[in-house]
Amino acid sequence: MANISKNIKKLRKENNLTQDALAEKLFVTRQTVSYWETGRNQPTLDMLGDLAEALNCSPLDIIGTKKQKMTREHFVALVLENEELFYETTNDILHSPYLCQIAIKNTILETFRKMDELSADSFIESFTGMLKTECEKLKQQESAEKDRSENNGK
Repeated sequence: MANISKNIKKLRKENNLTQDALAEKLFVTRQTVSYWETGRNQPTLDMLGDLAEALNCSPLDIIGTKKQKMTREHFVALVLENEELFYETTNDILHSPYLCQIAIKNTILETFRKMDELSADSFIESFTGMLKTECEKLKQQESAEKDRSENNGK
């Protein structure tokens, strides 16, 4: 938590913002910003994206994952930050919103199990590779089911 606190304060100062000015941008109180910076509280995951935007940075800069072991919070932030990329990756292969959601969900679960092996630096590449593998698996299953249906209909 101390890392996030230090990062928020550092980034706020780099952007020449007072606690009041940052609070106003985020529609929170100055006391809320102060609590974040002193470690008494942390921004919610929902607030993390808005905070990053207000501080002209990525959520990763706030949570400080650059050379750290992956934590659940880092994992969630990375997934949310790259959601559009992941959807495009799945849609290019599957062309089905429903199957895309299943592929992403399955990959999130699998990646979560392997989280201790990942670092933030390698996360996107690893996750995207696993996502493509999951898409191909779903595509094969769908094709096999279609073949079975056609054979049963004859």
